[in-house]
Amino acid sequence: NRFWLGVTMSSLNPAQIAFWFIWTGYFISQLWLHTDSTSLNLFTVGSAFGTVCGLAVYMYAGKFLIRKLKTSNRTLNKITGFIFIAAALAQIYRLLHG
Repeated sequence: NRFWLGVTMSSLNPAQIAFWFIWTGYFISQLWLHTDSTSLNLFTVGSAFGTVCGLAVYMYAGKFLIRKLKTSNRTLNKITGFIFIAAALAQIYRLLHG
């Protein structure tokens, strides 16, 4: 089942560990998140739910675009790659000139 494959691959993604450590530390340092177990558990459940919702939007939006644009996955992957390359170049420009 592709859904469970996606869930498994997302849960094993090591980039998420660093991402959530950084954001959790930031929220704690800003005093937006308390360090008691109830707050941390609610934050974890909310983060998991938000991640699943975000991935669902990504999945259904991708399917919609493929159908609407009458294009292949390969073309959509190229478009997405171009967007990421443009975003990376914009970040590099901001780092060097900002």
